Amino acid sequence: MKVIDDTMKLMICFDDKNFTDKIKRTVESLFPYRITEINQCEIIELIESIDDQRFDYDIIFLDIQYCNIRFDGVSIGKRINKILPTCVIMYFVDDYDVIPKIYEVNHYCLCRKTEVDIWLEHFISRLLLNDKENFENNYLELISKRRHIIICQDEVEYIERKHRMIEVHTVDKEYDVYSSIKKINSQLNPIFERCHGSFIVNMGYVKGLDGDEILMQSGVVIPLGETYKKKFDEQYRLYIRNGI
Repeated sequence: MKVIDDTMKLMICFDDKNFTDKIKRTVESLFPYRITEINQCEIIELIESIDDQRFDYDIIFLDIQYCNIRFDGVSIGKRINKILPTCVIMYFVDDYDVIPKIYEVNHYCLCRKTEVDIWLEHFISRLLLNDKENFENNYLELISKRRHIIICQDEVEYIERKHRMIEVHTVDKEYDVYSSIKKINSQLNPIFERCHGSFIVNMGYVKGLDGDEILMQSGVVIPLGETYKKKFDEQYRLYIRNGI
């Protein structure tokens, strides 16, 4: 189960040390609480960390052309896309002649080095805003056994209330949470639907309906309460029809 943090790690990789230091100082001054780890490396070090599967950064700043002509930012970007697709790649280049090559890589932005003072804050602010929205829409934040955990909502099969405890059932684990089912429900995205006073289900894991029961793909059978039956049936049919 993936547990994520609300801070980010940044790697900077340029041949020009002065440019690297400038970017590092700028990011440190603008985003001290969200980007808490900033490292810089040479191109060979970066390649070694990718090969050894030690590369674990949320954001990386790359050039396209390096002094070591065996490597270029496009080929490195492709490798990062493959091993760590969640890593955000930002390119800072000397000129825009590289634009045709850059679209071979899933990247976030492209900026001239001479315009970094104008655009850097904008790019990172937009990234952090999008990250916050993505977090709120796709993750469930919980306290379980005194541990702060964040779960991807797509992995939650169903949620069950047992007395004062809430059990969050994921595809591979269960989490016990002291909360109310109403509070948990308010954090969930629309693919979840309450079906009973004690149950909320992820419709993506529903196999079918059988009278007053919901058959889950895992084999679990969940009761469908009379109070919730009409709305649940409507929402489930809508889900099936739209192929969400």
